[in-house]
Amino acid sequence: MPVPARVATERPPRPRLALRTWLVPLGPVLLVFLLAAAFGALLGLPGSGSEHAANTVTSPQQDAVQRLDDVRFRLRDELAFAGAVDEQADAAQRLAMAYGRAADHVTSPALVSAAKEASLAYLALESAARAGDQDAYDSARARGEAAERRVESELAQINRSRTGG
Repeated sequence: MPVPARVATERPPRPRLALRTWLVPLGPVLLVFLLAAAFGALLGLPGSGSEHAANTVTSPQQDAVQRLDDVRFRLRDELAFAGAVDEQADAAQRLAMAYGRAADHVTSPALVSAAKEASLAYLALESAARAGDQDAYDSARARGEAAERRVESELAQINRSRTGG
C-alpha cells in the first residue's frame, strides 16, 4: 500500500512588529543611555581629568628647558645675521642671560655646567664685540659653539631618559 505523501506544514508567518512598537517600551532606557553618553562625552571618562592633569604638569627643569629652547634659536639667528657691532653684542648679551637663567633653573648638574659654559662664552663674545677685538671674538665664538654642542648633547640625554629611550 502506498504511503501518502507528507504535506509540509508551514509555520504561519510571525507578525512583524513595527519599530515603534519596540521603541516605546525601551524609550526610557534609551533616553537614560543617550543622556549618559552625552554627559560622558562632555565630562570625559572617569579618571581622565586627573590623568590629563598629571600628564600636563611639567617639572621646573622642563619649563626652564622649554624657555631656553624658545629663545636660544631665535637669538642665535639674530647673532648670525647681526651686521653692526652693537647688534652682535646685544644678541650675545641676551644669549648669555638666557643660558644663565637656564643654569639657575635646571637640576641636571651636567646641563647646569653646559649652560654656565655657554653663558660665559656669550659674555666673552659680547665683550669682544664691544671692544672690536676680532681674535677674541673668533675665540669666544668657537667657545660658544662648543658650549652649544654640549648643551644639545645634555638636552638629548634628558629627553632620552624622560621618554625611556
